[in-house]
Amino acid sequence: MERSKNNMTNEAEEMPQTLNIKMTEDSNPEVSSSTSVTAQGQQSSSAESEQNRTTTASAKNKENAIRPKLQLTFNTFTVKSGEDLKIEILVVGDPAPKIEWKKEGQAVKETSRLEILNKASLTLLHIRHGVREHSGQYSVTASNSAGKDTTTITVVVLEKPDPPIGPVRIDEVNSDYVIMSWDPPSYTGGCQLENYVVEKRETTSTEWHTVSATTVRTTIKVTKLKTGNEYQFRISAENRDNRLGDQPKSVTFQACVAT
Repeated sequence: MERSKNNMTNEAEEMPQTLNIKMTEDSNPEVSSSTSVTAQGQQSSSAESEQNRTTTASAKNKENAIRPKLQLTFNTFTVKSGEDLKIEILVVGDPAPKIEWKKEGQAVKETSRLEILNKASLTLLHIRHGVREHSGQYSVTASNSAGKDTTTITVVVLEKPDPPIGPVRIDEVNSDYVIMSWDPPSYTGGCQLENYVVEKRETTSTEWHTVSATTVRTTIKVTKLKTGNEYQFRISAENRDNRLGDQPKSVTFQACVAT
């Protein structure tokens, strides 16, 4: 019997001990309040293991991420007024980068004539019936967890320049000639000016006559005028997009030749 007790004692000592703690309040009001305590051991939380695995996977994904890269051949794009323009930029990166377009530092606002389309491997800027307002500097940024890449492009919409800035100055008047000057237009139409066209007509006539179509300076001497007659002059600027047969924008003024 003694041996049996000893064996039971040894087996009890070898068994893992579990401590359960449970606090309960005695419901008997006549007995002073007492609390029983039970302690219970707990195994590792499966949620903690899952969190560790998620953290490890996230770190691995970040390590394997590819920094974005924007690839394009040109940085300046030119289109004639009224025509369409499509600009495609290849995008490399993993995970798929987020694309952001800006113009002059402000987020690009899409309209019926300006659209941005982002796909898995490229971003596209589509301009329909280009006008002056579409001209300017655009920036494109691609970003993901590995970093970001930004490139800048310039869009030029070619159209007729504005008329020369008036008023036109009459620098000298003689019996048969006049010397006049003016200031260049504030907007050249997206490209360099090539020349000015100067025309004249008598105020009693409706027919214009070309004085010069190749003036490169902002001043001219108009000769062979009739003494005492009053004339109208018209000056317009030309660039390489002007030669379409349409009437150029011009500034018109009158001058009277002294007798």
